[in-house]
Amino acid sequence: MGKVDFMSLNLNKQNAVYFPGETLTGSVNYKISERLKINKVKLIAIGEGCVRWTETHGSGKDRSTRTYTGYEKYFFIEINLVAKQSNNDLYLECGEYAHPFQILLPPMLPTSFEHYDASIRYKLVATIDIPWAFDKHSTRTFTVLSQNDLNKNVGLKQPYVMNESKTLCCLCCQSDPITVTLTLKQSKCMHYFYFSFSFFKFCFLDSISSLIELVILFYFFKNNFLCDLCWAAGFVPGEAICFDLVVDNKSNRDIKPPLASLVQCVRLQATTKSKTTFRKVATFELPNRIQERMCEKFDNMKLLVPPICSSSFGTSRIIDISYYFDLNFDASGPSISTDLKIPVVIGTMPLRSSQDDSHPQSSSHAILTYEASIFDANQFKQELIDKGEIMQSDADTYKPFYPYYKNF
Repeated sequence: MGKVDFMSLNLNKQNAVYFPGETLTGSVNYKISERLKINKVKLIAIGEGCVRWTETHGSGKDRSTRTYTGYEKYFFIEINLVAKQSNNDLYLECGEYAHPFQILLPPMLPTSFEHYDASIRYKLVATIDIPWAFDKHSTRTFTVLSQNDLNKNVGLKQPYVMNESKTLCCLCCQSDPITVTLTLKQSKCMHYFYFSFSFFKFCFLDSISSLIELVILFYFFKNNFLCDLCWAAGFVPGEAICFDLVVDNKSNRDIKPPLASLVQCVRLQATTKSKTTFRKVATFELPNRIQERMCEKFDNMKLLVPPICSSSFGTSRIIDISYYFDLNFDASGPSISTDLKIPVVIGTMPLRSSQDDSHPQSSSHAILTYEASIFDANQFKQELIDKGEIMQSDADTYKPFYPYYKNF
């Protein structure tokens, strides 16, 4: 019986990052130390999306656990690198072998993604098919990036102003207002997001003022005065979300240090059910408490966007990825925690001013690199390998690589 000393899958790109429609090239390498009879040496390329989670229902004797799954296949390509002809036996003699390959990726593919309940993964599986013996396998995962150019979303370049009021009620108790003003600023474009929130323990007149604001807003919208407003901000990994915050605390209680976060919202669609999960990708706690009857200003605060998957916009049927900027603050003692949420679009190409349209990087000294995702690989597998020996695999350690702009 022949022996395979080693087997590996090598890609010509060092970072293994590819784009839809690009040609993937590499080689399958292995070493044979004894003459080996085989059926073929084949290579399979597959792109697939999977979701899987469990839920427990009922209690006691009626307690049961149900698993929800979803699956979609983006492509499946099989290539015979070496194959025997008709009834002739095929042998590999001792020595080292290298079989080059090239695979054209489909033009429309979602970005690689890892989540504890889901994954969008692209991989190669090389197999030495040995008759009446265990096959030898080598697997290699690679990243696919679907371009998300923020400049193609015209709304992200426009200003957006929103005023909103809320009340915190405690029967007929009433405190003076806590007013929070949040200004979210784009790094490269001169537009801002302004939020003014007034908080009362109980104030009926505040509800009336909110209604008046809504009527005024509707009037301006109806007359096209607000037709150019956008509903989200756009950023890329490596860029800082800059914001100013003013907290005017007229109440008789301290305000805890506000916490700013970038939150990833993932909607999963199984065959019979869907669910939405949230996970923080970056957080920043502001340095000070806001004392009672005091006003505190925080200028030019920055929350850095780490290497993460871009917003998906429906590129996958079973996995949808979106983001929002969250500012959480809370009064000391018993109170209701409050979150201010602003939709955020994460792209692969940063916004640029109109003067720089022909030169995407000319407005800054940003350097485009690719860095590994901050999240670990998904641990459930749907392998193509049902028998044999896996001689090389990165399934448990793989992380997608995403665009990351340095010196932004």
